[in-house]
Amino acid sequence: MDTFEDVISALGGASGISEILGVTDSHARVMKTRGVIPPIYWPSVVKAAEDRGLSQITHAALAEIYAVKRRSDAA
Repeated sequence: MDTFEDVISALGGASGISEILGVTDSHARVMKTRGVIPPIYWPSVVKAAEDRGLSQITHAALAEIYAVKRRSDAA
């Protein structure tokens, strides 16, 4: 998983992530389009990933993706 788009896709796309996070489908699509999952949602994302056997989606992995994204956006 290199991007938040990868994470969202692995968890069922925008509709899957909207269900996991309890947000509207449109909000989930915006997250995917912007390429970011805000940190407040990470515990739910990690739990859902664990439940699905996606061990590569961890808090540390999400933090690294976030850091890379912020550096890229700042450049």
